[in-house]
This record gives sequence, C-alpha cells and structure tokens, in this order.
Amino acid sequence: MAIDLGSPWGKTHAVNSCMLRIVPLRKNSTVSPRPTMGSLFLLMVAVIGAVAALGQIALHVFYFLSPRAFLWDAGIYLAMGRGLLNGLTLYKDIFDLKPPGVFFLSALSLALFGDGRLGNIFGALALLVFPLSTVLFVRPALLHTRGRTRMTLALLALLLGAFWSSFQAMEGGPWQTEPFGAVFALLYTVSLFLSSRHRVWQLSLAVIGLMGSIGMKEPFVFSCAAAALLTSPTPKEFLKRFVVPLIVTCVIGVIVMGALGILLPYISYYLPSLMLYRGWDFDPVWMRGLGGNILMINIAKVSPVAPLAFLLLVGLGLFARLQHIRMASRKVWTVLSTVLALYIAMLSMGIAGDYQSHHFVFMAPAFFALCFILLQKTPALLQARATRFAVLGLLTVLSLVFLIPTHLPDPRYAENRYREIVTSAAILDSMLDECGIDRYLSVIGPEVNIYGFTLHSPLNHSLFWQIDNAIQYGQTFLDLSIERLGQSDVIVLPKEGFTPSSEIGNDMAAYIAEAFSPVRPTCAQGMPDLPGHTLLFRRNNTPLKLEIKFIDSRK
Repeated sequence: MAIDLGSPWGKTHAVNSCMLRIVPLRKNSTVSPRPTMGSLFLLMVAVIGAVAALGQIALHVFYFLSPRAFLWDAGIYLAMGRGLLNGLTLYKDIFDLKPPGVFFLSALSLALFGDGRLGNIFGALALLVFPLSTVLFVRPALLHTRGRTRMTLALLALLLGAFWSSFQAMEGGPWQTEPFGAVFALLYTVSLFLSSRHRVWQLSLAVIGLMGSIGMKEPFVFSCAAAALLTSPTPKEFLKRFVVPLIVTCVIGVIVMGALGILLPYISYYLPSLMLYRGWDFDPVWMRGLGGNILMINIAKVSPVAPLAFLLLVGLGLFARLQHIRMASRKVWTVLSTVLALYIAMLSMGIAGDYQSHHFVFMAPAFFALCFILLQKTPALLQARATRFAVLGLLTVLSLVFLIPTHLPDPRYAENRYREIVTSAAILDSMLDECGIDRYLSVIGPEVNIYGFTLHSPLNHSLFWQIDNAIQYGQTFLDLSIERLGQSDVIVLPKEGFTPSSEIGNDMAAYIAEAFSPVRPTCAQGMPDLPGHTLLFRRNNTPLKLEIKFIDSRK
C-alpha cells in the first residue's frame, strides 16, 4: 500500500480520485529555503518541545497501563462483559447505553486476564499509535526532502500526533469507549489517503475502521463523514469513500449481531432508549454542532496555548485543501463540503447534548484528516515566505503546548478505594456461592460499582442509573426495574443505605423495608462484612405491585 503525499518534491500525475502519486526526481531536487537565525531558533524550540512531548506521552502511558487506571464507567463495561461470559444476552438480560464493542472487549479481557488489563493495554497503545501514525504518514516525503525541510516536516508530524495523544489522555481517560473508538477511526482516516490503485485495501480498511469506531460509540459516524468530506475532491469520491463502506459496515454489523443473538434486543431495547435519553432536556439536535467555544475551553486543559495551536492547524489545513483548485465546480464542492465537514465534526462531539469531556474525542478522524492534508502540503508551504512563517508558527505553538502544560499526568492512583471494591466483590461472590444465589441487585449507580468486579452478574436491567431512575429510559425500563426488584433475593446498598431520588424511589424503599432485612441467613453467617456496603436479604415473598406510568416530559 502506498500513501500519496502530493508533492513539491517530485512530478505528480492525477488519478481518478485526485490523489497524487509520487515519482521522485533526481537526488537533491528539493531546495530548502535559505536558513535564518530566527527559523533555526524556532526549530531548536521544536526539538525541545518534541522531547517534552515524548516525556508526557510516556507518563500517560505509564498511568494507563496500571490496572487501577479506570474511570467509574469501566465498572459498568466489565460487568457487561462478565454478563456475556455468564451467558446473559446483551440489552435484554443486562443493559447499558453503549454499542456492543466495549462489552466484547471487556469480556475478552476478563477471559484472558481475569480483569480489565486488556483495556488498559489498548488505551496505552492508542497514545503511542497517534504520533507514530503521523510520523509514518510523512515517511515517504522525508525520503525526498533534505535539510531543514525534512526536520520541520518530521517535527511537525510528531508534535501533531503527540498533541492529540495528550488531549485524548486528559479528556478521554483510561477505559473509555471514545479512546478505543478513536484508534479505529484513525484507521478509517488512513484509508482515505490510500492510492486509488488499492481500492480493495481502501475499502477493507475503511470498513474495519467504521465498524470498530461506531461499534464503540455511534457519533464516530459523523466525524468519519467529516473526514471523508475533507478529503473527497468530488461528491462521487465521497460516495466511494464513505457511503459505500458505511453500507458494507451496516450489513456486516446486522449479520454479526444476528448471529450473536443481540440484534433484536439491540433494535427493541437499545435504539429506542438511545433516542429517548439523548433527546431528554438538551438543546435541539441541530444546535449541538455549534459548541466551538466549549471545545476551546476543553482544549485549554492541555495547555494555555493549545487552543491557538488547534486554530492554526485548522486554518492551515483548510488553506492547504482549498489552494490550487482551478475548476469552478470543484471550488463550489470544496467550499460547501468543507463547511459541512466542520459542522458535523462539531456535531459529533455535541450530539449527546451534555458535552462531557470524553465526547470531544469523537473529533479524532476529522482532526487527523486535517493533519494529513497539512502534512501533504508542508514541503510546498515551506517554499513561500508567508506560508513558511505560518508553518513555523504552528510548529512553535505546538512545542509550547508541551513546554507550558496546564498540568502533568500523575501516574499515582487511589489504591485504597480500588482494594476496598475488589475485597467487597470477593466477599460477595463467596457469600452468593455459599447461599446458592446466582444474581444480586445493586440499587446504586456508578459511584459504588462493586458489580464491575464480581463473578456473579447483577440483576439490574440498567447498570448506570440508580434503580428508581430507570424512568430516563422510558416505560419499558421502568417496568423491568420494578420486575427485577421483585425477583431479587439479595440487595447491595452503599453503607449509608438507599436514598430515593424520585417518588418511584419512595415506593421502592418502602417495599425494600418490608421485604428485606440485614439479618443474614444461615448460609451467610460468619462471613465478613462488605467494606463500604450494606447487604439486605429477602425475609418474605411479598409481591411487588407498582403500576407507574412513564410520562415523557418533552411532550
């Protein structure tokens, strides 16, 4: 496979996709601009910045590899993965509002290591993949440039990839679906720059990238579309690069989910819940693509100068795309597709409506599309004085991002809390085994996620919400939560007990007080207490009769 890098360092020939094929000229054909003291100083700053960038990435990787490096959401993913290993059907027997990719990753990790180690390794490798990919992208160009042009191009590629790694590490965090999906989204972006001579490879890589990224989180479909728009010289090319691979991805996804037995639950439980919850109390969908100010605030968490670096990248990337367009029809398409790409790239991060930090990682494919476009044209931009100044300015600001960080990653983690949860999970498993109980009910949300570390699966239908907040997902989920409470024999509560958060919760609390007791049955006598938790055991078979109608507040 060859990546085309369109080319001030060689003769070029247009192909059907308007990608460019390198034909090297004779040795020393590229002439570097005359060096100045100012440009040499900026290159020295970039070298120091690159060293600092590599050091920061190393700290992030060291932290991500720790088994204690997990966000609370990871407990949900591990519980869902355990459910798969325990023979439960996703979305029907155990539920969370995520596509199936991360749950299968969790199940694989539990099967291989007994814990979430695979996700830690994947997350750490992702941070290394991004700068490696940008450097490998410019490798063909480095072979045909020399002197300061080669050095500038290499440093720019490294710092652009490191910029994203630092941003993703701080915003995405370990064991989140978005950083996992970003790796696959990068594969899709790379497919957009493959030569048209490699259509089979291009389509295969695009399908793998789309399936992996969307399978981790759906909004990647928007940012992948944005990347395709930014790299497609015509509408026909956009159809080839995005629409066709997306159709193939959907067909394969339906077949795979059907074979695994989760297609119907996905359609009947998951999709309606996703539409309902993400439309709840947020701005209209079209307005969610207008959150540029929120993006800048989050980028500034990396460094005070990071927003400037991002804006320079966008500006230079778009300039590189729009220049040298001769045909009027191409000009119209390029301008319209660029505007649309920027909007839907922003929409990808805001589509959920609540602008959580890890949602900004959805922009990965659009970010790397701009990076690759800029890197393609960097040698040519360095030949003109004005654009050379802009490139060196971007290189300097990117260096300052790592020389003036907002804060450095801390590889330490709260060991005590992790050990308490793991100890509690082991005690609960032993108790359930002794009493012959298969599943237990956890009344709480992700703040105390013991269910991520037990061998027994929780009985809850939705793991993210406290049991009386299932109303967020509609009447079906509310009915299922009530049903599961009536079926449970053991309830796990936080030490302070169950605090209802709704009128439904008050009725549930009354039922729990009537039907459950902290008095242990004979099978659980003599076993240690669960640190940080309270256990309740069923003391009678009082049926739970709650008939509550869900009311959609949007109507």
